Amino acid sequence: MNLANRFESDRPTNTISYENEEVDDLITELRGADSDDEVQDILDSLQEEFDETFPSLILGAVPEGNMWSPEVHGITPTSTSGLLFHEAWKEN
Repeated sequence: MNLANRFESDRPTNTISYENEEVDDLITELRGADSDDEVQDILDSLQEEFDETFPSLILGAVPEGNMWSPEVHGITPTSTSGLLFHEAWKEN
């Protein structure tokens, strides 16, 4: 869950050093949510907490791209900008 990676207090990927026990608890609750309604309620609570403690503005997407040689095949891009190489191969 990218939300946890960015905002959980003890994560090394929390590059902005955001620390909030309420957010940590809500992220834990989110992991155990049993329904779409429960997920939405928790996300609403997270948004309220962020609005109070971490006001921010999204200015736009960061352009990115992945490139490799035409001789390389089978690389699978993911929705989180990662690349999967488990089926990758290179022409001789």
